Amino acid sequence: PEKPAGSITPENHKTLTEDRFSHFFDKKGPLSKAIKDYEIRDSQKQTVNKILRAFENETHLLVEAGTGTGKTIAYLLTAVYFAQTTGQKVVISTYTKNLQDQIINKDIPLLRKALHQLDPEIDFSACLLKGRSNYISLRKLHQFMLKDIFFDHEVTFLLKIIFWLQQTKTGDLDELSIQGKEYSLRFDICCDEFENDEKESDYETRSFLKEARRKAEKADIIVVNHALLLQDAQTQSILPDFQYIIIDEAHNLEKVTTDSLTISLSYRSFSWPLDRLAKIKDKSIEKILPQINQTLTRAEIFFGILGIFMEKHASSMEMQYQFLIKDTARNSLEWNKVKESAALLNQLTSEIINLLEDTDQSIRSIIFEIQDKKNEIQTVFLGGDSENSIQWTYKTFEGYSCIKSAPINIGQKLQTLLFDAKKSIILTSATLRTENSFDFIRDQLSLSPDTEEVVLESHFDYPDQVKIIVAEDLPRPQTEGYFKACSYIIENIVKANGGRTLVLFTSKKALTATYMAVAPNLKLDGYNILAQGITGGKGKIMEHFKQEPESCALFGTASFWEGIDIPGDLLTCIVIQKLPFDPPTDPIIFSRGLKYDDAFNEYQIPLAILKFKQGFGRLIRTSKDKGSMVILDSRISSSTYGQKFLTSLPGGIKIEHATADQVARRLQTPSYSTTISAL
Repeated sequence: PEKPAGSITPENHKTLTEDRFSHFFDKKGPLSKAIKDYEIRDSQKQTVNKILRAFENETHLLVEAGTGTGKTIAYLLTAVYFAQTTGQKVVISTYTKNLQDQIINKDIPLLRKALHQLDPEIDFSACLLKGRSNYISLRKLHQFMLKDIFFDHEVTFLLKIIFWLQQTKTGDLDELSIQGKEYSLRFDICCDEFENDEKESDYETRSFLKEARRKAEKADIIVVNHALLLQDAQTQSILPDFQYIIIDEAHNLEKVTTDSLTISLSYRSFSWPLDRLAKIKDKSIEKILPQINQTLTRAEIFFGILGIFMEKHASSMEMQYQFLIKDTARNSLEWNKVKESAALLNQLTSEIINLLEDTDQSIRSIIFEIQDKKNEIQTVFLGGDSENSIQWTYKTFEGYSCIKSAPINIGQKLQTLLFDAKKSIILTSATLRTENSFDFIRDQLSLSPDTEEVVLESHFDYPDQVKIIVAEDLPRPQTEGYFKACSYIIENIVKANGGRTLVLFTSKKALTATYMAVAPNLKLDGYNILAQGITGGKGKIMEHFKQEPESCALFGTASFWEGIDIPGDLLTCIVIQKLPFDPPTDPIIFSRGLKYDDAFNEYQIPLAILKFKQGFGRLIRTSKDKGSMVILDSRISSSTYGQKFLTSLPGGIKIEHATADQVARRLQTPSYSTTISAL
């Protein structure tokens, strides 16, 4: 019988031989027997050969593989063969949970099924490993259950947990359906980096985290996400030893690295562990309550001084959003006062840590958190490395001042953490090139010149499967009349296309405004607008859409531009309301743009093109899909850079230009005027 996805196989299973490996994708090979209507794709064999050679030569490799190339099965097969012939583990890292689920629940079982066509005893071991906070801690659960008073939502939460614990084999909290107030409670019962059940004998044998790591120690293939990969690269404390990595959805590696190295400080995050410490009924804590309260008061003063700094140097607009700290502000009297206050806060925090060196584990775990916050204060304000960091302040909805700090050059960090530390890394995605070149991604990640590159074209017949319609008479974005014109077209598209439509927005504000404008009218005609964050979360509205595509349209922002898979005739039209440029005033975008002579053309446009290609990739998921992409941004045809977006798409796709009144009708009446290759 077929083993469950992600299971560990017996150590005496047969391994994949070189002969069988080389014929895996043949017309009558193992994969053809596992897939109905199997199609040979040269791209799969090419992927296998390139990755295997990179692993064997211990080099890094860039692989852009279009939708439908079958790259996932190709790299999984190569990883299995290499792991079994060398004894080396291969880590596969993804950005989206959707791809992770696809690999674990679809692709690995398919690969196993294909190998069993050769010989039922040929097998491999694979597992999914997540970060500590994804796993329940039975010790923390028992501590939570000792509370004196429970609110209604806490009782509901505990009942869910108790019932789920009778069924779960992984202890992965993602298996639970947690909603509303219940969500914050998961942090009261999950493992975290400061606590370790494995060191307590009462819980050591029942640690889901330990079991997940045990499976990883024995596995040929370990599936993780980019965040965990980066976390392990910084601490080397999560994954077993490995030297070979396949990073899928690699166009997001720079973003995830930035996020993982970004420090975020607020009064709430800084005071939280101190508040928890003060509430512990312990003699050692009671003795130092005055110091804890003094530190909390000093923290409040510190963030108040940070607020005064903002009021002095930030404009009213920057106060409302984000204020990038530049040299002028950094050399000011107010900033010096912020640093002085940070030094005093750092000193008080150190004293608390020193006073509680010898305590039990529950207190030590909080001390680790306090130490972490102390280190962040030291790095941001007392480290003296401001030239290599981006620092900006902002205010929360409640009016509290906060600060963030991120490295300017992420490529140098990646070199140290990953590319210099590992023997071979494969970077793959459907969107790695801009204007048919890998230069931008190479520059972003500071890849060495000897990093090879390969392009695997999709076997889809895009000219026959796709039509692109450009609305050419619209006002430019952010000018009078633009929003009203877009809403008019979107409403007509949903009706003309019979639902089955995904509208991609670049901001929550634009999504909300459009929803308010079109949803009531469409409701009268029998159509539901499923809007992200308004009618439900991403997962909920996706499921609703798949059940009733003919009467629904999806409205989504950032997370809908990639990682969603709606094949067949469920989705036949994608609307791009606006070209996906990042705000030029964003502190990271602005600061990293300074290293370019022409930040807009050399940095912001390539970033937007990669997102645009991802959005396009949501439309055609199989060789039988057909559909239209409508672009409601007139800059695509009126600006000098607009053609760069269109020429980044597969060649030969027909481009049709239409007035606002004509767009919806053109979905049903082909009247092609030009093609991408002709631009």
